[in-house]
Amino acid sequence: LKTAGLQEVYNYSFVSQKDAKIFGQSGLIEVLNPLSIEYKYLRGSLIPNLLKNVQKNQKNYESIRIFELGKIFQKPKEEKRQLTGLITGEAFYQLKGLVDLLFERLGITGVCQYDDYQLSPEDSHSSLWRQRLSAEIKVDGKEIGFLGEI
Repeated sequence: LKTAGLQEVYNYSFVSQKDAKIFGQSGLIEVLNPLSIEYKYLRGSLIPNLLKNVQKNQKNYESIRIFELGKIFQKPKEEKRQLTGLITGEAFYQLKGLVDLLFERLGITGVCQYDDYQLSPEDSHSSLWRQRLSAEIKVDGKEIGFLGEI
C-alpha cells in the first residue's frame, strides 16, 4: 500500500466509551487498569481511530490516503489482525483498484469478486456505510473483507 501512495499510521489500541457508541460498537473488552479513564476499551475496529486521523489532518492536507495494520479485540478474548485503509474524496472505485493491486502483490490468485454488501442484524444499527457504495470482497466465494464509502 505504501508503493500505491498510502501512508501507514499507528494508533493506540484503545477507544473511549463515547467513540464506541458513535460507531455502534458493543461488547468491547474493558481494560482493568486503563492508562486513562477516557480510553478504557480495547478497539473492536481500526476504523474509528483512522477517522480521527482524518479529522485531525484534513485542514492541512487536500487528500488523505492512510492505512493501518493492527490488532482488533473481540469477546471473549479473541485477537485478530486487520488491515484497514482510508482514502478521502471520491475514491470508492480507487479502493477496488487498490484491493486488486494488493492481491496481485500478495500472490492471491483466486477469483476476486465484489458483491453487494448486506447489513447483518448486528450491523443494522450502524449507518456508517452508504448502501450503494459498499461491497463485500470475496476470493473464491469466501468473504475476506469489505470496502465502502462513509
